Amino acid sequence: MTREKIDPAAPVVAGSVAAVTHAPTITPRAATDAGVLARERLFREAVHQTRPLAPAGSSLEGQAVRLLRAGNARHAELADATARRFVTEPRTLGELVGGAQPKGKLAEVVAVDTYKRHQQGENVLVGSLPRPAPNVVDVRINPDPQARRDLLFLLKDPQRGRQFFRPGGQVKNGASSYVCRGAESLLERVGYGETVVVDARFVNPDGTPRVGADAFNESEARRLLETRVRLRGVRDMELHAERLGQDVRAAERDGLGPEARARLQQLRDDVAAAYHGRSVAGRAVSGAAMAAATAAIVSLAVQAASGGDVDVAQVTKAAGQGAVAAGAGIVSEAALYHAATAQGLGPEAAQAFARQGVAVGFCLVAVGADLWDEVSAARRGEVTPGSALLGASVKAGLDVLPLVLAPLGLWSVPLVIVAHLGGRWWLGSVRAADRALERQIEVDRCEVMRIDTSLSRMQREADAALRTCDETDAIVASVMSGAHTSPCLP
Repeated sequence: MTREKIDPAAPVVAGSVAAVTHAPTITPRAATDAGVLARERLFREAVHQTRPLAPAGSSLEGQAVRLLRAGNARHAELADATARRFVTEPRTLGELVGGAQPKGKLAEVVAVDTYKRHQQGENVLVGSLPRPAPNVVDVRINPDPQARRDLLFLLKDPQRGRQFFRPGGQVKNGASSYVCRGAESLLERVGYGETVVVDARFVNPDGTPRVGADAFNESEARRLLETRVRLRGVRDMELHAERLGQDVRAAERDGLGPEARARLQQLRDDVAAAYHGRSVAGRAVSGAAMAAATAAIVSLAVQAASGGDVDVAQVTKAAGQGAVAAGAGIVSEAALYHAATAQGLGPEAAQAFARQGVAVGFCLVAVGADLWDEVSAARRGEVTPGSALLGASVKAGLDVLPLVLAPLGLWSVPLVIVAHLGGRWWLGSVRAADRALERQIEVDRCEVMRIDTSLSRMQREADAALRTCDETDAIVASVMSGAHTSPCLP
């Protein structure tokens, strides 16, 4: 059997492919919970309320500035620079929860969102309900913390097409006594309007004050009826305001909205569930089966490509080693994941760390196995040092393919198999050509030696013939010169 039939890295590569492709792939899911979507809608409305009321230099800016200057509760007229800053400068989300009345500002955001939904035809208001107006462009919170009116309606003149602000009502939240006192005082003050937006628990469906343990008492309800203030109730306004405050404070920490945060939490829960014992065991079994098949295919193909009979024992050995490598890799990944989470990493970061660690570890083992195999072959004299260096380089490149192709998932399996077969077939072909060339060189060297031996023999024969000729010439010359006298001659 030639050494190309033995592929020590095939089981390791197969195990790497199986371990990497069987790492749990968790796809973020869209948030579908109605409560989460409602909180996301309110959060986006809060973000919208941080934008300037009007662009600087526009006609809408001038109208809004005049409205804010005349609508301050503590001053006869607000300073122009202050009013202009309120109109043209953006605010931050932190101002909604960090001002003097954080609960009030959050309740105003809830009231604005409810008004907009009412404009879209949803049944979300309780009590004295305005008809949806087609010329309402937007509803904004008054940026002046001392304004007489909390809400501003941006309207559009259907005739001229210009936009302008009109003040809306006040938003009151808290205990019934506070809401009652605030509502009673509206008609006693100039410019405060006649509409109060409160939690729906304070309002009957007909718009009258509701009496109850969680609403007004009879005395408060009677006084409000006498003032003829219009009450408009927002369902669960205080609960939504409290949740919005939680979402705003959380966004200041992580920069995420409620929907994105819920999706991230769902992703983390899914990742954590994928590393429970039963899930890991299932992946280990399926990964071992895939690695066994992959290692057997690679080993069988390499043996077939190298010529000669296929060693079934070698195929079986490669399959077993591949299965063990894959199982060990998947279990090691789970161990790395739990170690990373124990150090404080989030589930998604721990998963990436574990997957990368296993992939890199397998690549290093495969590269080491191939390098040792090439060095050993060179020491045994089976390949030249140059061929061993070439083989180690080619095999190292093939060994890192599972790491490079890991993002493809299962699609990386056939690519890795084809690449390994092609690469090792090419390496075997190059080495076969080298051996054929070496054999031809040896044949040619032997032929040269045979020719050299023949030429030496012919040279010796020629030298002997020359010596014979010289002797003959000497005899002839002696005879012809008479130097020799025969006793037989007369």
